[in-house]
Amino acid sequence: MADLETVSEMRNPTADSVSASSPFSARSAYVHVPFCRSRCRYCAFYSGEPLDLRDTYLRGVESEARAWGAGSGALDTVYVGGGTPPTLGAAGLGRIVDALARARGIARDAELTVEVNPGQGVRPADLRVVGFTRISVGVQTLDEGWLARLGRGHGPDAALACLEACRRAGFATVSADLILGLPGLDPAAAADWAEGCVGAGADHLSVYLLEIHPGTPLALDAAAGRFRPASAGEAVAQWEAVAERLELLGLAAYEVSNFAPPGVRCRHNQRYWDQEAHRGLGPGAHSFDPGAGPWGTRWENRPDLLAWVRAAAAGRAPPRRVDRRTRDGAVLETLFLWARRPVPWPTAALEALGVDAARAKPLLACLEAAGDLTPSGRPTAQGMLRADGIARWLWERLVSGIR
Repeated sequence: MADLETVSEMRNPTADSVSASSPFSARSAYVHVPFCRSRCRYCAFYSGEPLDLRDTYLRGVESEARAWGAGSGALDTVYVGGGTPPTLGAAGLGRIVDALARARGIARDAELTVEVNPGQGVRPADLRVVGFTRISVGVQTLDEGWLARLGRGHGPDAALACLEACRRAGFATVSADLILGLPGLDPAAAADWAEGCVGAGADHLSVYLLEIHPGTPLALDAAAGRFRPASAGEAVAQWEAVAERLELLGLAAYEVSNFAPPGVRCRHNQRYWDQEAHRGLGPGAHSFDPGAGPWGTRWENRPDLLAWVRAAAAGRAPPRRVDRRTRDGAVLETLFLWARRPVPWPTAALEALGVDAARAKPLLACLEAAGDLTPSGRPTAQGMLRADGIARWLWERLVSGIR
């Protein structure tokens, strides 16, 4: 997420607020659950609120959903993440689904995703009963030693058993998260982890590089010399080994961190990458309205549970940070999200932002000659791994023509 934060810095923050019943008709909702029973040593996500506030939180979600109100069409993707959603229990998660169904409606063929960790005491079958169709399991590694170093509360066997239970429960998609960029990790071992997840029932993998965030226990270890971050070369070798193994198993990279057969791709995440409208509920949740302001507007509910609850109960917009995108920021974000996926050059989106297609043509030819693009203009594996640099390089050469 570091690159998206860089884009955010280029926007113009304002003190504007967006009404609790914003009229935009997003058909995707993200709900952030700010609770965990324990915190991983690398985690910088907003979580860790007292568990005795769970019912207060659920009432807040119900209030915020009511304030959002009806839009033009039922929701067709919902993603409940965190934090650790199963800390609410199946019944609590069912309350979230019911609140969204009452406020907006949920389409018959909707994709409803919930994040879980192995060994949390909530049966996958119960999550299926309350309406979830897709489940994302935080496996992270299949190595006992690495799980302990990262502060995970489960072992490899529990992770595989969880994937198997999710598959038996009848979820349409079972996704597994893995962490790469681990120092000293044999790329072949990383590929074996990925294959192990597929063998246990996963048909989608999200593969992330370990990031060291300031203030986390892992960052303190790194500063004290107790943890050596992986080199860029190590991270690339691990990713390439995993990508090659998954390709053989029928799971292609449809985004640099996500692998699946064509019919199993995460519809909700594709909304983000296509810069389509989405609404976030809960403290710390993010929303995007492409129709607000000339270049779209993002906002984040402040990560403050009690302030958010008070506002939601009163029908007011919770405290928020609002970013109205600049055109330059929108161009950079469009380039960045394109470069992370093997998709065609986004001609229409860039032309709408004032980018001259003819100006891009020689630049794309350079990238193709370097092996970063296919002849059809789609990023290659090498190009996706270099997405940050490619997006910045193109941006610097394209935005001067629209200023």
